[in-house]
Amino acid sequence: MESEEKKQFDSLLGGDHSLPNDINIFKYAAARAQEIEFLENSLQNPTSTKLIFQKLPIHMRRRVMSHNTKRLPRRLRKGHLNQLIKSGLPPKQKRPSRKYRRRPVNLQKEYLRRQTRICWLETHLWHAKRFHMIERWGFKIPDKPCDKSFRALYRASAQHCLIQDISYYNCIEISGMQNSILDIFSEMTSPKTGLSIGAKCYINGQREGTIMLYYPNSYPNQSIGEATFFWKPNLNQNDFRTLWIWVHPGYSNEVLEVLKSKTNKNEGKIEINNLRKDINRFRLTGPLSHIVLKKCFEIANKNNISKNNWFENHLNSNIEQSEFWNDLNVSSPAELPPRIIIGLTVCDPRFNIPKKRTKAVANDDDEYELAFIPSLPSNLSFSHIWDPAIRKQSLEDQLSNTQICNLKSSQLVPGEQDSIFKKVATLPVLIIQRPGNQTTNLGYGSGYDIILPTGWGLPLWRTLIMWGARAGGLREDRVSILENFKGVHFPPDTNAGQNENNRIKNFLVEKYFKLPPSKRVNYTKFGIVSPFLCKWNMLAKEWLENPVGDNFYVLRDVQLLTKIQNYLETNRLEMKGKLEIDCTQEAVLVPVKIQLKHRGLVQRFAIICLPNANDTTSKNSENILEKVHVDVNEIKRKQLRNEHKTLLKRLKRKRTAIKKKCREENTTPNMQQNTSQIIEDQCKKMRELWIPEATTIRHSCDREVIGYITHGDFSFNKAKSCAVGFITLQSVAFIKNKTIFVRNTSNRCYRLANIEIII
Repeated sequence: MESEEKKQFDSLLGGDHSLPNDINIFKYAAARAQEIEFLENSLQNPTSTKLIFQKLPIHMRRRVMSHNTKRLPRRLRKGHLNQLIKSGLPPKQKRPSRKYRRRPVNLQKEYLRRQTRICWLETHLWHAKRFHMIERWGFKIPDKPCDKSFRALYRASAQHCLIQDISYYNCIEISGMQNSILDIFSEMTSPKTGLSIGAKCYINGQREGTIMLYYPNSYPNQSIGEATFFWKPNLNQNDFRTLWIWVHPGYSNEVLEVLKSKTNKNEGKIEINNLRKDINRFRLTGPLSHIVLKKCFEIANKNNISKNNWFENHLNSNIEQSEFWNDLNVSSPAELPPRIIIGLTVCDPRFNIPKKRTKAVANDDDEYELAFIPSLPSNLSFSHIWDPAIRKQSLEDQLSNTQICNLKSSQLVPGEQDSIFKKVATLPVLIIQRPGNQTTNLGYGSGYDIILPTGWGLPLWRTLIMWGARAGGLREDRVSILENFKGVHFPPDTNAGQNENNRIKNFLVEKYFKLPPSKRVNYTKFGIVSPFLCKWNMLAKEWLENPVGDNFYVLRDVQLLTKIQNYLETNRLEMKGKLEIDCTQEAVLVPVKIQLKHRGLVQRFAIICLPNANDTTSKNSENILEKVHVDVNEIKRKQLRNEHKTLLKRLKRKRTAIKKKCREENTTPNMQQNTSQIIEDQCKKMRELWIPEATTIRHSCDREVIGYITHGDFSFNKAKSCAVGFITLQSVAFIKNKTIFVRNTSNRCYRLANIEIII
């Protein structure tokens, strides 16, 4: 039995075979040597079409192994590179390391290259990491923060400190004889709109003023835009004066062209310089703006400057200003005289920066409840920032961040500043007070504007941020306009306003037609004839009995605006009032501010309407709806779309037949029909059917349209929706009890609102 169990059946031999009890390893390996050698050769020199990385186990494979050899194990990299070279795909050149690419020299070249098409602010790199950046007026401007901080920014402007970089405003320097400068601006401005640049409160250079610029001798038509200005202090009582005008970049080129054309015809020699690249301007808003500046600025004196500092020869010229600033004790900038200018020379603000971000608060010794404002010195507004040589010298004396860190680390006692201040650079600055709202919410929006030389923007910005100021962008400008009812940057009767309206219209139209037809708002059924553009010209002409010409203008006469407001007040008191104005036969728009009486939200392009006789007395005045209009183009759109689809299918069959015939004849197909042009024409026709050209605006709805909303949103000051806009002058006589209707373009609901004139 044992002998039978040891026998094994071998299929190759066809019979039983006995296995040995042991095996000789050396003999077995020698017999298998040829097979092992063949396996090694096949691994090192594969003959299959697969690459080495494709033969790895699934858990070791990576998608980038085909072009990144370093993803492979080290033992397989060499063979993989050989395969790439044999296949005609040599390995890519090694990309320079990030450390090499971000060297200071390379970074500066890259930044200069990226500024060839559009300009950057000095704080661009700081903003680009934290803000949504947009391109406007040739600049890269921060629009809004990346974090959700809308309410926080409002609280900063109302209770703390909000900071904005408005260095994109263009500063124009005009130098010449005082009478020659006044003659130029007498043709470009009107005393009816407010005080001129030659007013007594402005001519000495102690306050900043605001003017509305027009093309020469064209008032009230052809307006350009609003500008702020201030004179260089005339300490020597000379006739040669210097004036700085700050203009929005949206129309700064227009102002420059008009000024240059006027100076060429002027008898006196006047020089005009563009200081856009020489001056920075920051805007601080909020009651804590004064405390933030106090913490940030260290007034330069003989104890904290070096012997070689440019300010050493001008110490006596800054004594009264320094004493005024040090003695000034207020809880809010609104307590100061409006629009005063303070000239200071301060030390490098980086030496006053806290170790961590700190909210600036008043010291315990300061009694801010009892405000103290010293008497204003005669040279309070004088500053060396007017001298271009000093602006240049101040920048040359600026220390780098590395040098400042080395100076601070060399101190035996941390925080000791006496020895450091001997090497501190100084810079001249101008501080301009802004009074804020002076009607309803007193003091809201007050703050300071800081003007400083170029090159010092980022050091001062970081210091202000570290002392608790919160940064805002263009969105906060729009909020300020709404909360303070200041009007708009681009009125509709200016070229800049028309360009801005066209830009917004093109953006909204493209956004509207990107939606599928089922998701689009049918404005025709809502009675909205122009949903993305305020057609002021057509509306103003429809309210005239005998319209002449196509021009219109915004009323800016202070006396007439006050008269219109008084007329609305008399109607509110149910007294007989008669609007007697000479310009009622002209196409005139009146700026207004609107506040909803009940719930709701007013948005841009909303229409302002007159209530009917029974609307205000009805119990259901909050739910008055516009009727549903008939869309006569709806059937046309469906028919045109079906015809277009049929045409495309027919053209497709025709192209297929032509291609098939050309393949049989071995020729090149010649397509005569241009399908892209047909599709473009179809899109144009469909757009005209969706939003047809307006033929009337005044009578496009159940209620008469008298104006448009240019900006509207929820107001935190009023705790309800507010808006600013324009109405026609002739419609003022039909407004009763200061009550009007407002309706958004996307619904049929009318909202009751109070209306007032912006003076």
